[in-house]
This record gives sequence, C-alpha cells and structure tokens, in this order.
Amino acid sequence: MSRVAAIDCGTNSIRLLIAEISGAESGGNFRELYRTMEIVRLGQGVDKN
Repeated sequence: MSRVAAIDCGTNSIRLLIAEISGAESGGNFRELYRTMEIVRLGQGVDKN
C-alpha cells in the first residue's frame, strides 16, 4: 500500500485529497483518507483595470 496526495489550486479555492492505494497490479483501488477545500480567492480582482 502506498499513500498519494493530489492538490488542486484553482482561481477561487485550493483542494487537497490524500488517499491510500492498494492492489495496483490488478487495476488498483483507493481509499480516501482525508479531503479538504479552502476558499482562497486567488483570482479576486484579476479582471479589474
């Protein structure tokens, strides 16, 4: 078993997923261990002149 993480940095939010992967030889299965999302508004005001 191994653990993997995915981070998605978007315009308005950042998401994190941590999962444990098993059985990669037979197509793989994953079990979600942790998931979170935070509103960060990185793109706020990007279209203002």
